[in-house]
Amino acid sequence: MKNEHDRMTGEQKKNEKEKEGMEELTARETLIDLIETLLINLEELKEAKAEDADRFAYGEKTAYVECLEIVQQWMEAVGHGLDFEVEKRYKL
Repeated sequence: MKNEHDRMTGEQKKNEKEKEGMEELTARETLIDLIETLLINLEELKEAKAEDADRFAYGEKTAYVECLEIVQQWMEAVGHGLDFEVEKRYKL
């Protein structure tokens, strides 16, 4: 069953975002923000290991590494700081 947000038109969704103070970004801007967010989160989780008591942190790290590897396929990724092998820097 679709909720009310699913039934909204593109224009209605845009107006709703504006009311909530959210700006719309281009795909490029979104990818740049995503790269920055993933790198910040991975630095915080850099020491997380599979055998740690906090397995949730390791799961987060694994997911972020996988996302960053996918984003790294973007043709502009190197120009935005992804000029390294993700799994070498953030060992799983």
